[in-house]
Amino acid sequence: MSCERRVHTFQQVEEVRIECCDKKELEELEKTIISSIEQKLEKLNILIKNCNVYSGNGMILVNDRYNICSDLVTVAEAFGLNIKQVQCSLKGKNYIITDELLTVLKQLEREFDFGTNIANQELTDVICHILNENSVTRNIDLNVLEMVRNIKKNGQYVTTRTRTITEETEDGRLIGRSEGQWVTDANEIRNKLMKISKDAQTTVNKTNSQLRDGTAKLIYARARQMGYAVQEVKKGTQTQLVLVRCE
Repeated sequence: MSCERRVHTFQQVEEVRIECCDKKELEELEKTIISSIEQKLEKLNILIKNCNVYSGNGMILVNDRYNICSDLVTVAEAFGLNIKQVQCSLKGKNYIITDELLTVLKQLEREFDFGTNIANQELTDVICHILNENSVTRNIDLNVLEMVRNIKKNGQYVTTRTRTITEETEDGRLIGRSEGQWVTDANEIRNKLMKISKDAQTTVNKTNSQLRDGTAKLIYARARQMGYAVQEVKKGTQTQLVLVRCE
C-alpha cells in the first residue's frame, strides 16, 4: 500500500468592483471645477480687462500699468484665487494669479489651460521669464492618483480578493481540501473613495460660496472704478444694491 502524499497550495483570485465612486462622478466633478474656474476668471476680467493680461504655466500675469485696479487683491481673494504682487521689469503694478482648484484637477489627472479665456496679450520671452520665476508647485497624493487612474480605466475601482486553497492527494487521489478566508483591501479602498467623494463635494460647496462673495466684492470695486459708491437698500426681505455718484 502506498503512503505517498502530496500537498498542493495555491491562491484563488477574484475581481472586486467598488461602486461608491465611479468614472461618471469624476467626470462631472471635473466639469464642475472647470466651469467654476472659468466663471471666476470671466467675472474677474470685468475688473482687469483694461490691463495687460497674460496666461501661461497655470498662472495669469496682470500688468496694471496705470494702477486702475486698486481692489484687485481683495476681489481675487474673495473669488478664492491665489494672488500676489511681484516685482519685475514691467511698468506699473504686476500680479500673479492662480487657483488651488488646478491642484484638484491635477489630482484627477485633468489638464486645463488656466486663464486663456481672458488673456488679451501674447506671451513674449520676457513674460515667460516672469512666469517661470513665479512657477507654482502642485503637490498631489500619488495613492489617490492611482485610484483615479483605476476608476477611469475600469469605470469603477477594481481590486481583488484572494484566498489560499490547500489540496492533499494520495496516489493521485484528492483526499483533503481546505480553503482559507478571503483577504481583500476592499473596505479600506471603499473608505478612501468615500473620503474623495466627500472632499469633492466640500470643494464644490466652497467654490459656490467664493463665487457669491467674489461677485459682491466685484460690484463694489467696479462701481468705484466708474466713480460711484454702492448703497444697500432694503426692500422687504430683499437687499438691492444702488449706485450713487460720488461727489
